[in-house]
Amino acid sequence: MMNAYCWGLVSGLSSHLLKDKDYESIILADGLDHALSALEPTVYGQYMRGLSNDPSLSDIQSRIQTSYLDAYHEVISSLPEPDRGMADSLMRGVWDLANLKAIMRGARLGVDKDEMEKSLSAYGTMSKEKLLGIYLFDDQTLLREIPPQYRLPMELALAQKDPIMAEKAFERSFLEQMLSTCKGDVRDYVLAEADLLNLRTILMCKMRGVDPRSHIIDKGLSISSHLLEQLVRADLRSFAQFLVNTPYHDAVSRALSDAEDSPVEALDLSLSNVVWKNMETKSFLHPLSVNSTLAYLKRREREVNLLKAILAGKFHNLSKEKIRGLIS
Repeated sequence: MMNAYCWGLVSGLSSHLLKDKDYESIILADGLDHALSALEPTVYGQYMRGLSNDPSLSDIQSRIQTSYLDAYHEVISSLPEPDRGMADSLMRGVWDLANLKAIMRGARLGVDKDEMEKSLSAYGTMSKEKLLGIYLFDDQTLLREIPPQYRLPMELALAQKDPIMAEKAFERSFLEQMLSTCKGDVRDYVLAEADLLNLRTILMCKMRGVDPRSHIIDKGLSISSHLLEQLVRADLRSFAQFLVNTPYHDAVSRALSDAEDSPVEALDLSLSNVVWKNMETKSFLHPLSVNSTLAYLKRREREVNLLKAILAGKFHNLSKEKIRGLIS
């Protein structure tokens, strides 16, 4: 249970989140200069001051990332222990996980370092410089250089011949480690992530004719062990029916009906908001819980990603319609 100070801080910061009219104002601005000027009344205004007359896109986006990191540190440091340590480990771990999966995928596809740098998050425990320093090195160097908590997940991933299943093995091991250390609301968030991983993995295995049992986590928030076994046994046509009493039914139904050839990719898009919306609902019901902090940080992270996409569109002189398409 977080204290009243943290709740007050999160409530105050939440009131400054961008609204639809703010996004539209930036999109409608005549050119990049006016788009940046439209940010002046927002929390991002102070971070845009001092930009050169001809700023680079990387400088603009770096300042936006800095605004998020400042808010992140302020909010996380206001949490009492043990919630502070658990929430910080979770958030940074998720970013590290995404970055390490990106360099695994990039190495497999032969992506050069410049392109790889663009796909890396700046928020994890490992800096971009560190990640790029180990990019394209041999497996032993990779295992030696990454933080100790990621070595076992990475070892399990590298043992997989199938590159897609390697990523799933990495995710699974990471979530199992988090579940062994987290409690309370933070643990519930990790369990929800385990639900999503299991759904994606089972569907992927079914598409490939692989038994998913050795690739899933026997834990979840809304999917019990019994339901998990039913999903493993179900065919694709009846799969969604077993989820009717879970938060995931609509997303899975849409993914299976709208994208018969690639339901996993469609499912990733459909489920992207399920977890944080669930946290947001819990934060309204229990405002003094750590859910309020996690929900704010996820909303702010989403806001930063939308803002970066809009400003990238303005930087490259994209039409207003194309920019709206980037964030829809």
